[in-house]
Amino acid sequence: MKTFFTKFLFIIMAVFAVSCHKDAVCHEEDIPDSTDGALVEITFRVSGPEAGFESRSSVTADENKIMDINIFAYSGGALEAAVYAGALDSPAMKLTSGKTYTFYVLANTGRITAPATDDEMSGYRYTMTGISDFSSKGFPMAATVTKKITGAEQEIEIRLERLIAKVELKINSSSLPGFRVNSVRLMNSPKDIVPFTTGSGAASTMTGDTATASDIAGLNAGKSATFYMLENCQGILLPGNKDQWEKVPENIPAEKEKLCTYMEVTADLDGSSGVEGPVTYRFYLGQDETTDFNIFRNTENIITLTTTEDGLDKVSWRIDNSNLSYISVPVIAVGAGGKIFYTDSNNKLTQVTLGSDNWNCITYGNGKYIAVGDNGAIGSSANGINWKKVTAGTYDWNYVTYGDGKFIAVGSNGAIARSTTGITWALQESGQIQWNGVTFGNGRFVAVGKKDNRYGSLGYSSDGVTWKTASSTMYTSIQNAITYNDGLFVAVGKRGTYTGTAGYSSDGINWSYNTKAGGAEHPVVGYGNGKFLTAGLNEILYSEDGKSWTFAEKYVINFNYRSIAFGDGIFVLAGALRSGESRIYFSSDIKHWILAPADVIEKAEISSICIMH
Repeated sequence: MKTFFTKFLFIIMAVFAVSCHKDAVCHEEDIPDSTDGALVEITFRVSGPEAGFESRSSVTADENKIMDINIFAYSGGALEAAVYAGALDSPAMKLTSGKTYTFYVLANTGRITAPATDDEMSGYRYTMTGISDFSSKGFPMAATVTKKITGAEQEIEIRLERLIAKVELKINSSSLPGFRVNSVRLMNSPKDIVPFTTGSGAASTMTGDTATASDIAGLNAGKSATFYMLENCQGILLPGNKDQWEKVPENIPAEKEKLCTYMEVTADLDGSSGVEGPVTYRFYLGQDETTDFNIFRNTENIITLTTTEDGLDKVSWRIDNSNLSYISVPVIAVGAGGKIFYTDSNNKLTQVTLGSDNWNCITYGNGKYIAVGDNGAIGSSANGINWKKVTAGTYDWNYVTYGDGKFIAVGSNGAIARSTTGITWALQESGQIQWNGVTFGNGRFVAVGKKDNRYGSLGYSSDGVTWKTASSTMYTSIQNAITYNDGLFVAVGKRGTYTGTAGYSSDGINWSYNTKAGGAEHPVVGYGNGKFLTAGLNEILYSEDGKSWTFAEKYVINFNYRSIAFGDGIFVLAGALRSGESRIYFSSDIKHWILAPADVIEKAEISSICIMH
């Protein structure tokens, strides 16, 4: 038994060759002596293939039943006798003793008119009228036997071999909740076959076997469904290919595109994974996932389609996701070179430009969006589309928040700015501190940052005007970002050899620290759905109490997180891959992260994001 086992990104295929009788292709035996030249009555004992195909499909044929049979006897290259028999008939013919005959046998094909020569018969191509032939005529079978007739009335044994392959499909959607199969069918299913040539390739194709309602129910319940097709060996068409995503029509010879068999699976996603709508999967059949396009006769081909969220990000013939809708929430994002992006009425990110400075943070409050950036740049907008730019000093503003009727911005050189309008700003300095974050809660503004790359810094103020600040190594655990919710200030940072650190405080002044909050430095923290959320390279953590942290099951690999936002039940993460391309992800459960269309923001160096109101 041959076994092939290969893995796809979203498909795992295993091909098992079963019930393959090489000795059934050609037998040569002698029958006991009789007078040469005499006519001998020859009868045939015909047996079907070994059992082994037992699953059912939309095809109702018995996999082992012989409905009818054609037997053709050739000697010296010419046809000498032919017989056609029904299921209950006993085939027989008279042949000449002393001659060697090659018997060509076809079953479940209906009556065949034999060609005159052996060469024509060996190359004969049987053509189906449609997939219904399997049910009405049975599965086609064939055999060849070569014998020398040297005896009296004798019986010749014919052992048949199926000309069809069986494809068994199972679907593993455990990584993609809400996935329900709607239909499955074989496409470019072979319509013809050369029965007496092993490894026959189709010259014409048709829409093939399809899944029944019971098949679909079984697939969605974790069971398998079975499909049938004639042998179709189109060859190794992509030698050297190592990428399964390259096994697509545009990469194979044009004359082969309509001849290679593939499976098409349509399904719906109900939104529980963050994606909703119809999706179609397509994959060529073969002995591997990259190069081979051969499906052999009398074999059982077992395929598991494994659906994943990663696969849905692909744009390919293999996955048609053009009609999917993704969970999302309207956002405004800011980035380098004055770029600002907002979600338009078509749910697409649209760019506007405000100045040329890098924007570092954006927030919303009192009916206004406020963005802050380098070189004192501050922008304000009532709708996120039309912006006005002002300048507040020459500081690089790193963060801005709203609370108690005012906006507070913090930045380099200990700079703190306040404004009730977002247009006119009052400035002050609080020492050589680089402020990284600020929030408002429990009647107090609290800022975090660092000093001299050695100390963490903490600042707090009840009115945004008078500030108390302090710098200490213990504050490095909370120096990167801060948020307030559910009666608690929560901040994240980096301390000494501990890369994942966090802290919590009820008043923003007295802090408790957690030096084992993950294994990476966390530059962002946020809150939503009853959970605090933080993220670092190759990890996302959440906490229900702001004190103990748990690793989320899913995260974006090699992603530098720069901003967290939450609104309408959806978390939003913004940042960039290590290669530099900006990305925005959405999630309603912290388990499934959906990539927003990224083309417009790829080169924007997105630094901050907020929900669009």
